[in-house]
Amino acid sequence: MAPTKVKETREVNFKDLTKKASQKINITPDTQVVDARSAFEYSMMHIPGSIPIDWHQYAQNRLPAAGRLLSDKSLIARSLAFKGLTPAQPVVVIGQALQGQGEEGRVAWMLPYFGFKDVQVAGVSQFTNRLSNITEGPRENAKPWEPKVVESIDLTKNDFFDLLKTRSEKSKIHVIDVRTQQEYLKQTPSGGYAFPDLHALNIPWFEFYHPDGRPALELKKKLMGVGVFPKDPVVIISNKGVRSGAVTWALLSMGYHRVSNFSGGYSELLKKEF
Repeated sequence: MAPTKVKETREVNFKDLTKKASQKINITPDTQVVDARSAFEYSMMHIPGSIPIDWHQYAQNRLPAAGRLLSDKSLIARSLAFKGLTPAQPVVVIGQALQGQGEEGRVAWMLPYFGFKDVQVAGVSQFTNRLSNITEGPRENAKPWEPKVVESIDLTKNDFFDLLKTRSEKSKIHVIDVRTQQEYLKQTPSGGYAFPDLHALNIPWFEFYHPDGRPALELKKKLMGVGVFPKDPVVIISNKGVRSGAVTWALLSMGYHRVSNFSGGYSELLKKEF
């Protein structure tokens, strides 16, 4: 089998994602439903025909890069196609909403990174009338597709530091820490390591979502009220790129198309204090 080609682009066009964020979720025969819950939760009840995806499967698991996507992007694209996913059709990613830790949002962020333009997120509680515990046969593979990687929505460590060097009141570069307030105020995690001071604005990830798992679009007004505008570069950070991935997707849905997830999170930035 020939290797899957990977194209990289910084062009972002998520008009379908943004448009549908304000609409009620509509699952049609063309909709690809992705279930980001645990394997146990999926086995108990799920939407028939849905595709289980655990974000861990496509992430590095060793520090300091835990949370980063696997380096072999073509491997991820082949795996998604093998599961039956194609960028040519709309996707709805379901999960535990505010009862979880943003797992479905993390998956929903990953898909646009690979060129999926029509991706929505919702809590599984919206679909109780569709749930079943019947085990279906394997889903048909999707035809191989060429991933068009949108590298701008996943910021590397070097690019993050370069961006911080150019940061000024005039440049309007924002860093939003989406951990809880308790985590945000705790500067020393353990083992003599310390968090760098990024002068970040703290808005916990759950404020970006409603209890039904849909994005809290009204937060856009609050963000603009504190000077964070859709045209500004915005970097989102959490511990390992999960909650920050969820918020990155939410901001994309609000029209913040210059937003990036620092998917390595604070785990990649911890520095040893001597």
